[in-house]
Amino acid sequence: MRLKHADVFGAMDQLKAALIALATDTGEGFREVFVDRGQITVAAAKAKEFKGHVPEVEPKIFDALSEAKRKKLIDDGIVKIVPHWTRDFHGRVDVKSFA
Repeated sequence: MRLKHADVFGAMDQLKAALIALATDTGEGFREVFVDRGQITVAAAKAKEFKGHVPEVEPKIFDALSEAKRKKLIDDGIVKIVPHWTRDFHGRVDVKSFA
């Protein structure tokens, strides 16, 4: 279907990219409702965000340990603290038809 109608899908992809860029530039998503036709919901893109370092063990159990026990596990190489990031979000456009 996409190959047969590549020009239409290409135009749709360009429009979606432009809508995402608009939402990203303004810093917030938006929704347009077309009465009796449908709606378009646009979410802004968002860069991944550094969340800090977390242990590669069950975090709740690790956090319940005393500071001395946590330090020993890290010093002994049993636990390694690694960066923890959220994923990139490149925005989204949802089209919902009412027909």
